[in-house]
Amino acid sequence: MEAIVATGVWLYDGIAPTTVRVVRLDFDFWYAVAEAGGDLEPGEVSGVERGGPAVLRAASAGVAR
Repeated sequence: MEAIVATGVWLYDGIAPTTVRVVRLDFDFWYAVAEAGGDLEPGEVSGVERGGPAVLRAASAGVAR
């Protein structure tokens, strides 16, 4: 499940302030890409399987999630 864990302002190109949300995801995108490409190391598990959030990402607060 997604959860907003923080909000703030990011300076796009150092000059344009943009309101953002930091979102915790329970899906490990890069793990899924590596799995699909056969690039996982033997025994490698995703961040979700290790018990933590897989990804923290910043998203513009003005864009629907």
